[in-house]
Amino acid sequence: MCGRFIQTTDAEVLAAIYQVPLPFSLALRYNAAPTQRLAVIRRMACEAPREIAHLRWGLIPAWVKAEQPVTLMINARSETAAKKPSFRRPLARTRCLVPTDGWYEWLRDGEKKRPFLFRRRDRAPFVFAGIWERWLAGPEPVESFSILTTVANAVAEGVHHRMPVVVGPGNQDLWLDPDMTDVDRLEPLLGPSTAEVWEVTEVVPRVNNVRNQGPGLLEPARAPA
Repeated sequence: MCGRFIQTTDAEVLAAIYQVPLPFSLALRYNAAPTQRLAVIRRMACEAPREIAHLRWGLIPAWVKAEQPVTLMINARSETAAKKPSFRRPLARTRCLVPTDGWYEWLRDGEKKRPFLFRRRDRAPFVFAGIWERWLAGPEPVESFSILTTVANAVAEGVHHRMPVVVGPGNQDLWLDPDMTDVDRLEPLLGPSTAEVWEVTEVVPRVNNVRNQGPGLLEPARAPA
């Protein structure tokens, strides 16, 4: 599962890495949470360039009626997404990349939940595999996204049995190709990333409160005196 992550790379750097035209606005997020509008990278047509869009985290399927209650679909299991009505169409037709610098996961310790931050060892930004949808049944359109998850690798499994799908540089064009609708070709992209790339750090419990922001959330937890 991925329920919180960070977007802390400047817009100019992201534009250079992921070939996204400037200008675009980008608020740095040290505690990105469901229902917030967050940056994703997408292509709207095969002849169109990549773009940054700000979508609501928590996918609303296009077929949901306005009066229906909506479950917050922040994650989609990669193993079953192609078979689920909520995810089948966006997996085939409206995929995106979610730029990030790391994600949080929690480990229950008695009545406490200890937060851990997963990042690349080299601190480079990377991207989650995402899917997005446009919902038109309400008073105004809502564009929203989910992050695909997979089984945890050897680094992540000590905290949680799931982790986000990370799309490497060599597969990002394929993931964003709007003409590529054969989901079977995407299956090799959906496994856990190599464990040696990652490190995990227990961080300060202030991150538990979604209202808290700022680089101080990335500080390692300190043992009680």
